[in-house]
Amino acid sequence: MAFEIHFNGWHHPRQKWVRWVDQLQLKYETVWKKVGIFEAIMSTKCHINKYHELLYGIVEKWCCETNTFVFPFGEATITLEDVMVLAGYPVRGDPVFVSLEEQELREVEEKMILARQQISTKKGSQARTTLWMDIFIDKGSEIEHEAFLATLLSVLVFPHRILVKRSLFPIDVHLGRGNPIALAPAVLASIYRDLTLFKKTIVDLSKFPAGSYRYPLEITLPSPFYLVQIWVWERFKNLQPQPMLINHGDPLLFRWDKVKALKIDSVKLALDSATNEFVWRPYVRYSDNYGMFYPNDEIWIPFKKDLVNDQMLSFVISLRVSELVGFDSIEQYLPHRVAMQFGIDQDIPSCVPRFNKTKEIAWKNYCRPIHDKHLYFPSRFL
Repeated sequence: MAFEIHFNGWHHPRQKWVRWVDQLQLKYETVWKKVGIFEAIMSTKCHINKYHELLYGIVEKWCCETNTFVFPFGEATITLEDVMVLAGYPVRGDPVFVSLEEQELREVEEKMILARQQISTKKGSQARTTLWMDIFIDKGSEIEHEAFLATLLSVLVFPHRILVKRSLFPIDVHLGRGNPIALAPAVLASIYRDLTLFKKTIVDLSKFPAGSYRYPLEITLPSPFYLVQIWVWERFKNLQPQPMLINHGDPLLFRWDKVKALKIDSVKLALDSATNEFVWRPYVRYSDNYGMFYPNDEIWIPFKKDLVNDQMLSFVISLRVSELVGFDSIEQYLPHRVAMQFGIDQDIPSCVPRFNKTKEIAWKNYCRPIHDKHLYFPSRFL
């Protein structure tokens, strides 16, 4: 029997979805930019081709204890910076387990719940996203925007089969009303979780013969796992196909829209021999396009409210060891093990205690105050 992997978070854009994005952009682009999800929404129009050999090869390098890839030339990993730049998910905002306190917001959620129930009661149908979209597109509903965001999160960000997830409704309502939610840590937590599941499954396969009762026949990876492949393409020059030319201001993911992978005889060999082919800081090339804080010269900025903007703070949070609160797990985030990805000299990484007893404790650790008097930003030419 063949071993199967279901990439539930790897969806290709449908014409109906793309049309809905274009329709609502005219009305809600300002809100999307305010809560930091404009690029994430626009990126959903990309078609990322799947390269199984590359995914198998990179997962074999994953260390489940440190949440890093271990290469002969050192450690590297997918960081909050990657999720922020590649996928357009915000690092700052309220946690994904935020509740609805205001009566007005709870009323919007109740309308969404009612709409979902109406789908489920029709001839025993489930709340499939296709049916959900049909009752909102071009219908002039007062909760169309929140319904759109529910589709986005249920299908492309935190997918669960093909159903609209009721548990995501509070996030949809907050985003729809312009309240930022920190999606990046939850997305990265889901990717770390799936990388660990993938790696442990590969290890198990090597222990048990095919057909044995302990042989795993299939696994499901619900995270947006395409970001793992894009991360490899951005950083390994010897595995990188020719990217697409994009317009100024386009999301970075558009570089890989419908791009075909290179034919590589051995992905493992290519990864192991990439000492001089690995790009530690690929995004400094796009600093003008994406507004990330990559100065020409290293600088120290006093930590004062009028001098530090949201993107600077997002960069600082990406540098800090913390806990990533997801829906199904809390993952440890250890950027100090991959300091060169941030333009900083790599020291011997130390062990860090966990703060993951509850999601509230983990979140408090993630968004703990910044006590530095100055913030350091390395030169993009390092």
